[in-house]
This record gives sequence, structure tokens and C-alpha cells, in this order.
Amino acid sequence: MANVNIKLLQLAAKFTLGVFDERGKYCDHVFIEPSPEGGVLIVALNYYCMAVLHDHGGKISRKIAVKIDNKKLKNSDHHIEFNEHNQLQQGPILVANAKPPNWRKIVMDAHDLPDGSGCLSFDWRKLKKICKAVEVFGGNTRYYPTIIKSKDGPMVVKFDTFINGFFLLMPCISDGPTVPVTADDMGLFDGSGEA
Repeated sequence: MANVNIKLLQLAAKFTLGVFDERGKYCDHVFIEPSPEGGVLIVALNYYCMAVLHDHGGKISRKIAVKIDNKKLKNSDHHIEFNEHNQLQQGPILVANAKPPNWRKIVMDAHDLPDGSGCLSFDWRKLKKICKAVEVFGGNTRYYPTIIKSKDGPMVVKFDTFINGFFLLMPCISDGPTVPVTADDMGLFDGSGEA
């Protein structure tokens, strides 16, 4: 019997297309597999992103693909148990006959991921505010941000189709509480208090 965290399944399901599409044959399923570190890995993907989640308390003996009926899946921090070998609908879970993608082929080995040193953190709400402002400015046309990291400084946020300028997103301190780095910290003032 498989045993998987409901909340993580619901989160993964948000990254599926929810419909079958020949071009994205992997995009309508959530994939579950045993994790080498214990528990299970839950993988979902669509055309623009992929989610790889680790349920430390989950159990499964083999790789499977499932379809999830979110209407039947109650929001909970608990685990749901289902027969991973039974391809009949089991409440909100349908074990599907689909081959899981080789998702590791497109990501680095987890042990090779950077530890965060040399990386900058930023407040996602600020990026959202920039994107929303540009979208409203453009008459609700969707704009996709490009984020360029400068050396120990603000990140430049620009949009290919927005020719009216660019934005700077100030980094935050990520070791401990997220505290925005101020313009003074960045040396953007000459000490007199004026830019």
C-alpha cells in the first residue's frame, strides 16, 4: 500500500495541465516514486515549470503515475493510503498506466545543488508587484520577467516586450529572518543622505 501526504499531492497537482495533451504527455499526471533518502518523491510538470517534492513520511514500493481528483481530495496534512498496483479509481486517486518521465535528466543531482552561498534572495512579493504593475501598464498584456543578478547588488528585472525601462529588485538577507537590504547597505548613497 502506498501512503502519501495529501497536501503535497494537492500542491503537485497545481503543476499539471489537468488534461491530456499529446505534446505534453507527462503533463496530466503526478508521479510518485521511492526516494533514495527515504519517503517518496512527488513530481509534476507542465510546459513552464516542474515541482519535485519530498514527502519524508510517505511510502511506496515502485514508480507510479496517478491522476488526482481534487474535488474528492479533502484538504489535510494527513496521508492518504491507496493500492499502488490497482488501476481502478480509489477515492480521489487513480493509478494510471503512464510511464514516468526521466525528470532527473533535466535537473542537477540533488547533492550538486548550490548551498546558497553566492546566491541572492529576494522577496517574491516585490517581484509580483513589479510584474503586476507592468501588466496593468500594458493593458493587462502578459509580460514575462527576465531577472539578471548583479554582483552582490540588486537584481535587474526587465521585460522583453516592455521597452519603457527596467526595474531593480533589492536582495534580502537569507540567513535568518528575511530582512531587505537597504539602499544604504548597497552603497547607493554617498554618505550625505542623497543619491
